[in-house]
Amino acid sequence: MNSVMAAIPFPQATGFAITSLVQVFQSVLLNQVGGDTSRVFISYSDGVVDASGDAPHSDADGLRWALSTSSDIARIESAVRKQNVKLLVGLDFPVRQPIYGKLRAAGIESIVSYLGAPSSSVNTGLRLLSRRIDVALARWAPEHFIFETEAMRSTGVRGRGIPIQSTSVVPLGVDTSIFRPHQDDKEYPYMALGIPTDRHLIFYSGHFETRKGVGVLINALTVLVEKFGRKDVHLVLVGNRTGEEIPYRDMLLNSPAYDHVTFGGYRDDIARLHRGCAMGVIASTGWDSMTMSSVEMQSSGLPLIVSDLQGLPETIEQGVTGEVVPVGDSHQLAATVHQLLQDPSKLARMREAARTRAVALYDRTSQIQTLSAVVGQSWARRRGVWA
Repeated sequence: MNSVMAAIPFPQATGFAITSLVQVFQSVLLNQVGGDTSRVFISYSDGVVDASGDAPHSDADGLRWALSTSSDIARIESAVRKQNVKLLVGLDFPVRQPIYGKLRAAGIESIVSYLGAPSSSVNTGLRLLSRRIDVALARWAPEHFIFETEAMRSTGVRGRGIPIQSTSVVPLGVDTSIFRPHQDDKEYPYMALGIPTDRHLIFYSGHFETRKGVGVLINALTVLVEKFGRKDVHLVLVGNRTGEEIPYRDMLLNSPAYDHVTFGGYRDDIARLHRGCAMGVIASTGWDSMTMSSVEMQSSGLPLIVSDLQGLPETIEQGVTGEVVPVGDSHQLAATVHQLLQDPSKLARMREAARTRAVALYDRTSQIQTLSAVVGQSWARRRGVWA
């Protein structure tokens, strides 16, 4: 019987965002094979597991999709043949990769690439034409490319030259039954993190690498406390690994804002923390698009302030569920936070609108249904082509 596989070019224990996406991939693939878990495989760079999470094939461990040395290619080809894999969904698979021809020869009928990162900068003129020619000549390329936002699709279509008819946009999804407002939990973050209860909590969750704009958030906090005199705000930052908070804490030395920030590290109570927060912020300065935290915060009913960068503005409705601020502008970010806190009725309307938008657009069930349809249609069109 035919099997299906998702290829993840990372170790199995990479992080919450990848784990969440893999769970979606599992559901999508199960939908392609009538729910038969024995026919669904997830290939990581450090092993292959089936839909139950077990590691059934010791001869298929360590399939390094991105490296594609001759040894890697042979082992991947063997695993595909052994399990009779016909459909492959690859995370961040490029247009060209040496292994594609071998995969077709091994029996793969359809390759679908899910791109969670930009595939190129946007190009025009001769440069874009050359990219289009390159794509046209890529005989074994994936048939379809899935993006999370229109801005990200633009990096593939206007940057890499991928035909728009070979693309789809499917937003991220979240479990809206877990990430939801809950009046009885409003005091939870104060108790869990030891924060004075007379402060409005401004929330961020994510990585602490430079492009995520954590430094912009710290500078905005300084402006809020020192310029606007807001002793009633508190910045909650979670997702830092041990020691990653030190340079940001040092930015606040000798500032009255020093005691107005909490670094929460990695946590499993994010949904409960949301329920006591006033708003969320994503101040990325390097490439970024739709983030899992953006849909989680809105599902929890948090108005969201985002930087004007690639797909981030698509995650909100400007002035209704959140606000957009210039990239790297900590002063404008602080002013926007201040203005929202000055207008409690608007903030309340935004909270309700954010929740409504998330349920309508970012529910995980809808995400899985849409992805299943896109992947299934791609596979149906390609069955038998490579036989």
